[in-house]
Amino acid sequence: MGSEQVLLISSHSVFAEAISRILQEAGIQVSARADSLESALPLLQEYQSDVIIAVGEEAGLSDAELLSLLNRSGGDGQIILISLAHNWMIVHHRQQVMDVTPADLISVLRRGSGRSHAGVET
Repeated sequence: MGSEQVLLISSHSVFAEAISRILQEAGIQVSARADSLESALPLLQEYQSDVIIAVGEEAGLSDAELLSLLNRSGGDGQIILISLAHNWMIVHHRQQVMDVTPADLISVLRRGSGRSHAGVET
């Protein structure tokens, strides 16, 4: 996955730096970072991102609204929403992963799927 374009969207600079370092240690580079959804929208067009990682609580939108907006703006790239408040992530195609670890994120990026939990609705 070394040549893929990864866009990271987070207003939380410590979180963004931590995610960048986790990805870098796994050999995955973040090609662009945005500190808000508004500043990310032009980057979505410019970078044609293969993967978009966003904090689910950004911009005051519901997860479904944020996924829809990113889907429309970001093309066919994989979208991963991460919740800081609940320690979970939603992967494009509405797969939810609970109790997220750095290994889960790397797994999703490398294989396109993460751990799923029975009975979890998204």
